[in-house]
Amino acid sequence: MTEIVAGYKVQRLEDGVTELLDPGPSWAAGGFGVFWGGFGVFGIFAPSGWEAGWATPVFLFALWVVPGATLVTPCLRRLIFRGSWLLRGGEIARRRRIRGFGLVLDGRFQAVRHVELRHGIWKSGTGSTDIFRLYLFEESPAITLATRERRSRDVDPEIQAFGELVASRMGRKVAVLTETIKEPSRD
Repeated sequence: MTEIVAGYKVQRLEDGVTELLDPGPSWAAGGFGVFWGGFGVFGIFAPSGWEAGWATPVFLFALWVVPGATLVTPCLRRLIFRGSWLLRGGEIARRRRIRGFGLVLDGRFQAVRHVELRHGIWKSGTGSTDIFRLYLFEESPAITLATRERRSRDVDPEIQAFGELVASRMGRKVAVLTETIKEPSRD
């Protein structure tokens, strides 16, 4: 049985292992990146771009091609690789599939020490940020599986449901930590 929670496809595998298929980047962002970068490449190779002076191609490259490539790269990576997480009895491992070859690269299972849902209410009181993380016993950084900002002071029900699902599949409990945080900047 496959269900979708917080953008992840969640499915049970053999031997009680649960797989969380990464949501990945938006294809719309990749399409926009192709358009944005393509416009810059066209401007660089158009004869009028060079006639305006040497700074024009540099300007086009810096403001059009580089941001366009930045948007396209994660989508190309998603086209080649499919990432997921494997969960079993208090452990987590990374899995990568190379599409078209059937090659699966499984990482090592690592023990999870703590499962946490951090609910940060903005100081302005106009919203909150919810972050769902897993902390490992090893000296690894925390694994952030879901983050969401919204204009509500309540815990995001989808993130909470996702956290409870992951924790239950790992035989752990979710610790909900509520704190006051600075409102994220909207740059």
